[in-house]
Amino acid sequence: MPNPHNKLPQEVGEELARLYASGLESRVVAAQTGYSHYTVISWARRLGVPIRRSPGKYVVEIKVCKKCGVEKAANDFYKNRENLDGLTGYCKACETKRRDEKDPDWRKKLLQATKKYRKENFLGSREKGLKRRFKITLEDFDRMLSAQNNACLGCGVANPENKRRFWHVDHDHACCDQKDSTCGKCLRGILCRGCNMALGGVKDNVETLRNLAVYLENSKINPLESIPRPR
Repeated sequence: MPNPHNKLPQEVGEELARLYASGLESRVVAAQTGYSHYTVISWARRLGVPIRRSPGKYVVEIKVCKKCGVEKAANDFYKNRENLDGLTGYCKACETKRRDEKDPDWRKKLLQATKKYRKENFLGSREKGLKRRFKITLEDFDRMLSAQNNACLGCGVANPENKRRFWHVDHDHACCDQKDSTCGKCLRGILCRGCNMALGGVKDNVETLRNLAVYLENSKINPLESIPRPR
């Protein structure tokens, strides 16, 4: 297959490489000249200009959609690591419309691909999740679980069928109340899913848990039988 960059006149390619060599970023050169970022890099590499690393992403709060031309907030765009601002060129509405027109079944295919990836890369994903949320590794997780005899510290259930999906790392929400991350220093132990949800439901309130224990010990079946009816 012929190289599409060969169709570009030599003097144009040399000018693109010169601008890039002057210190301008490839995307800046592309924006100024109307050629693509990849064309700029290709000619720079061809003419022996050292390729520089990207200086990193910059943060934007407002961006103009390339499709509809409307200025929107950054959270109205999908993430895209390839762009310096970390966002797609089209807003979410335009991007979704574009995908629907290109392939009406893209949502179903994306869901299937995501499930397949998570199944094939479960341990890697789990490791990343533990590091991001709790600042621990899979080895740390296994050591914690082993130290509590591979059993839930709440109900005592042990060795579920799929232990790493079943177990939940518990932490002190008074220290770190964010859902996405913790400091890693307020971990309390490992609970089963049911016990972890129970603590979350009562917001770690010890008094509520005591009241529930008393309630269960003294609860009656069909209490309406002992309650007088109004006359």
